[in-house]
Amino acid sequence: MKINRTAKRTIDMLDIISKNKKGLTLREITRLMDIPQTSAFDILQTLISMNLIAEKHEEFKRYVIGIKSYEIGMAYSYNNDLIQISIPFLEELGEKLGKTSFLGILDNNQVAYIYKYEPSNAIVTTAKIGSRNDIYCTSLGKVLLAYEEDDYKNTLVNNMAFEQKTNKTILNKEDFHKELELVKNQGYALDDRELEEYILCIGAPVFDSNNRIIAAVSATGLFKEDLDIDYETNLVKQTATNISIRLGNKINT
Repeated sequence: MKINRTAKRTIDMLDIISKNKKGLTLREITRLMDIPQTSAFDILQTLISMNLIAEKHEEFKRYVIGIKSYEIGMAYSYNNDLIQISIPFLEELGEKLGKTSFLGILDNNQVAYIYKYEPSNAIVTTAKIGSRNDIYCTSLGKVLLAYEEDDYKNTLVNNMAFEQKTNKTILNKEDFHKELELVKNQGYALDDRELEEYILCIGAPVFDSNNRIIAAVSATGLFKEDLDIDYETNLVKQTATNISIRLGNKINT
């Protein structure tokens, strides 16, 4: 069977980039693939235009897997299992609290919502499946980044452009580093009216069988002074733990 050279190079490029969490520069890609830089650049531009690859701007421009690659991957095996396994737990969480529940992953320097359950009595939330928000002002984003490797975490934080969403938004990397340390120590994160006025979100981490963080769950609703934060936090954490167990995790049980 004749294999199309450009198609093979494209798939090889996606494969190589997917295996490098921090991303690759154009020079690194051409070296690993042993192809001309002009050919690699043309393929990259096509993949970027289709959201299969994303650019990460640091000291040197790096290329990472884009959200469209994840969306395609979700149709098969592991990534699909993550969502399918999570659905009943997220539905149960949403119904118990009367709040919208989310499943999210990191997408470069943002959090992407890959599943959402909205019970009939929940407030309408702006986030939709496939939409993204900044990491520093969301409970999902904080949790996802808190459990990442330090080098990757520091790189993302140091390149963040903090923007004030409300009067409670974290606005500098020093405070955000402290927040991430707190999140990891306590095992959950709060978005206490930091993204939207009057909205409180509680997030907790989901781990795979190798004890790597792969997602986070959250519950979102109106802030109330008499909110039983301990009760709601425990429910969110237990939901995340239940999903982790179903994914084969034994360390965080």
